Amino acid sequence: MVAKYLHLIINKEVDISKILFLTFTNKATDEILNRVINALDKLEYNYDQSDLKISTIHGLCKRIIDEYHDIFNSEVHATNILTDISQASFILTFIEDYGFYSKAGACREITSSIIPFFNKVTDENLDVETLYTYLTRKMNEVIKSENIENPASEMVKFKTLILYTSLLEIYKEKMIEKKYIDFSHLQQFVFKEIESNNRLRKILQDEIYYILVDEYQDTSSIQSDLLIRLLKDKKTITVCGD
Repeated sequence: MVAKYLHLIINKEVDISKILFLTFTNKATDEILNRVINALDKLEYNYDQSDLKISTIHGLCKRIIDEYHDIFNSEVHATNILTDISQASFILTFIEDYGFYSKAGACREITSSIIPFFNKVTDENLDVETLYTYLTRKMNEVIKSENIENPASEMVKFKTLILYTSLLEIYKEKMIEKKYIDFSHLQQFVFKEIESNNRLRKILQDEIYYILVDEYQDTSSIQSDLLIRLLKDKKTITVCGD
């Protein structure tokens, strides 16, 4: 994908500031930046490093907030972005109040189950209240059904998911209270703003001509929708999976 990026700049003479190059980890972003800068320097290509739009999707969302928050329809409340580690630590500060009695056990469950659940619900843009109603209905069906092979196991599963869903609402309230935001909610916030804000959408569409996505992971509908909103008919997107 780096070769494609350099081809667009050197051979196709595309303005370097018009190419958005996205990847999914900070480590990959740093590696790509180093490779691009080294290659351009060897070619003695004249450019400004500030024009390089190479980042994670989370980095893109943060840049959009930093540069264009003054034209947003919605107010930006968050001042601190939670990383994967700080997200787990933050949840641990209040989770004992909601049925988790061991911090060690809670810590394992937070990283292995709770955070993935929170991120999945947010990435898929699911309504929490609707999800809660659905899970409650499915649990009641298990209670009434006589055809389920292992009803006790199914009951535990749905009770756990209902607990996680309730906890997600509390988590969102706590984030607002502390002015925090995690990566998934950051993406959701920016996506909703781009979708509803014609002025912002036009500015972003006009500043981007090509989108390159390395290590593409087709696991988040909101990330895909976000990229689609940045495209216009004349533009090109190239993705490369693992």
